[in-house]
Amino acid sequence: MKRNVLKLLAIAIVPLFFAVSCNKDDENDPLTKSEAVEILSSTSEQMTSTMDEVMQTEAMKAMEYFDVLYGDTQNPDIELKQTAQKLIVVAGQPSLTKQLPTIQKAAKEEVTDTPFGNYGTYTWNFTLLDWEYVAEPTDVLVFNFPSDNTQDENNAELVLSNVSTIVSQEDEVLTSINIALDVNEVNALTVSYALTLDAENNFEDLSLTIDLPPFFLSASISFTNNNAGVLLQLSHQFKKEGISIMSSNIQAQFAEFEIPNIFQEDDGTEPVEDDFSTPLAVEGFIQMGSIKATLDLDIYSYLQAPSPQDVAEYANDNLKIKIYKYPAGNSIAYVKWYYNITEDILEAFLVFSNGEEEPAVNYFPMFNFME
Repeated sequence: MKRNVLKLLAIAIVPLFFAVSCNKDDENDPLTKSEAVEILSSTSEQMTSTMDEVMQTEAMKAMEYFDVLYGDTQNPDIELKQTAQKLIVVAGQPSLTKQLPTIQKAAKEEVTDTPFGNYGTYTWNFTLLDWEYVAEPTDVLVFNFPSDNTQDENNAELVLSNVSTIVSQEDEVLTSINIALDVNEVNALTVSYALTLDAENNFEDLSLTIDLPPFFLSASISFTNNNAGVLLQLSHQFKKEGISIMSSNIQAQFAEFEIPNIFQEDDGTEPVEDDFSTPLAVEGFIQMGSIKATLDLDIYSYLQAPSPQDVAEYANDNLKIKIYKYPAGNSIAYVKWYYNITEDILEAFLVFSNGEEEPAVNYFPMFNFME
């Protein structure tokens, strides 16, 4: 049963950064089953369409190409050109080697300022198909590069500032960074990231904003000590041109909870189930385009079920999930729980306005976590 409770929390967290489009309906009457099914069934298509749109933004395409140029994985075309140029220089005119521009490239083992490179300016050299480095400015990391493989000049500028990390032995954790990307002298991406730790390097809160026109994302995660124990709070908003595509506000109350330490050793083994702390309660909402689900999970009371035969009754009394059409508020369905004694799992079904029921997993794959 404890395993099932932990997966309830996963249901609330897993879909946090997925996005779908938004519809509006001014009527507040419960939807018919056919209307509800139409909205539920279209969620995946809406999600895929929006994420495709995000990936097609100028900024995302530029960052993908930057990863090719600066990352460990070489573009086959670039690697082929590099090899051909070296062969021509060596075999045909070896004297040209001395006439080529001198490149000062900070190798990974020489990087000391940031995990991404030393402060200064890296400029992509089209002739040498490599980076030229100048140690200025001294507090900002700048990359000038082509936004895609059709460019013949560096039309993109990526600036990394306010970079800070915490190092413990061989581990290094990023605690803050600001990112700005211009393509053709127009701002295409702005990122602000901040991680706050306590004196013992335990996680306190994380905030993130991403301005990716026409999209904007803000998200935060925090752990707070209170009279009942530890409160975990998750919230985010994802908008397109000011219209909410997705949002959430989830709170999980724990009586006992070990707040994550960013330098905690990981020996690669699977966590022991009893090592997890079970939340007393989870409440809040998740809005995904035209769907909004409210969560009111009194997990402590649910766990008081005296026998397997009582699990379904206690689940339905204390684990309440309702689904509405957003933003109109029309009722779509609510979750009804069944306890499968043979499989020892709690199964979720959606109950529509006409009383018909269907497995929730048909529309929300994350309910597979209950298995």
